[in-house]
Amino acid sequence: MADDIPKVTEDILPDQKLDCVAYGCTSGTIAAGFQSIFDKVNSAKPNTKVTTPITSAINALKSLKIKRLSIFTPYTDEINQSVINYFKKENIEIDELSYFDIASDLDIGKVDPQHVFDTLTKIDITKSDALFVSCTALPVLSVIAELEKKINKVVLSSNQTLIWDTLKEINYNNKVEGFGELFNN
Repeated sequence: MADDIPKVTEDILPDQKLDCVAYGCTSGTIAAGFQSIFDKVNSAKPNTKVTTPITSAINALKSLKIKRLSIFTPYTDEINQSVINYFKKENIEIDELSYFDIASDLDIGKVDPQHVFDTLTKIDITKSDALFVSCTALPVLSVIAELEKKINKVVLSSNQTLIWDTLKEINYNNKVEGFGELFNN
């Protein structure tokens, strides 16, 4: 997937400058490395800001001063370990990991948001400051606000933090409502 970044980026508004490119794969960013993604985007669109789900999650955690995290993913255990290691390298303590163990992005995208909500409400995150739900394919964005009310914790997701960070990068300052506490920060 990373090899296609220059061509895909080049095809976005050809011959136009972009302010920011949001690369939409959490585990793909970890596998390829942020610097590689940044360099590939900028080879096609020089001087473009770049954000990714995992780097935006780190930015959100820092902005909210969150140090202890529970993680939920749809991934297999091998990918989960790379996610955990990424957060640990950023000095984030991981209290809990729960996951679906789904190998296919297509199958991840088919998970019912209500099932995601019900599953997430059953996780014990009492020791954590927040819950991070990884994967841009998992349909969780629409349930974040309701989930935060139910579990009384900050909930972050790959898509939510990616949107938040992109808006920050382009200096968008209008209020965004309905997608969690992060947007009140």
